[in-house]
Amino acid sequence: MDMWKPYIYSTAVHVPEAEHRIAFDRFHVISHFGKAVDEVRRKEHRELMRDGDDSLKRTKYLWLKGQERLGTRERSSFKALKKAARKIRGYSTRGW
Repeated sequence: MDMWKPYIYSTAVHVPEAEHRIAFDRFHVISHFGKAVDEVRRKEHRELMRDGDDSLKRTKYLWLKGQERLGTRERSSFKALKKAARKIRGYSTRGW
């Protein structure tokens, strides 16, 4: 089902044991995940820009595009970006 709060509320009110029956569709889950990833990217980009680092400039779609859909050039750019993140921020990017 859609993740819109009124839908969830209505289902919870009218369907017995709704908390065990609600399943969200893939489109809405991925949409929320993409928004969260982009929000973090924007925040990090602003912080880095304050320090004079523009390494996240023009990388939005590298973060939002599925890795299986990245071309060779994009995959290489994303790999370099993750490596730089480890150095700069000490982030663990294992599993990406």
